[in-house]
Amino acid sequence: MAHKQSDRELRTRQRGFDAIYLMRSRGYSRTRAAREAHIDPRTLQKHFSSVLAQDASGRYQARSGDNLVAYMCHLTREGIRIGAVRGSRNRALLAEHAAAVDHLLRTGDYSRLRKFRGKAVRIDGKLEPLLTDKRVLKDLGDAGETSYIELYALA
Repeated sequence: MAHKQSDRELRTRQRGFDAIYLMRSRGYSRTRAAREAHIDPRTLQKHFSSVLAQDASGRYQARSGDNLVAYMCHLTREGIRIGAVRGSRNRALLAEHAAAVDHLLRTGDYSRLRKFRGKAVRIDGKLEPLLTDKRVLKDLGDAGETSYIELYALA
């Protein structure tokens, strides 16, 4: 039987993903990334040891990719859903898509969504196509279905 995570555990996990992102994208040290993500560096090490590696100087680096699972919000034709997304590449693709959708709805500029045509992300073990239909996205936006703040879900 699967262990149901508490809200505290889920928040810790989300902060850990935030810290790993800062290490990868900005080159932050483990300590600085943990501090900015509001997580203790030892807690980060405990929960994300498979992602962290020590270099020859003893400094921790985040590996370029991982196979960790995060619960994330994603858009379907019916609105926002939450699902398990495995791997840093899938998480990054989903986050980039969400930013492109937000850009479309704020500016009317569709150009950032073009690269997602025909792309899909594996969510809950199934390939889910990324929405790129301008009309469907605008309808979802008008209905308030795209106004989610947290990409990572505390579910």
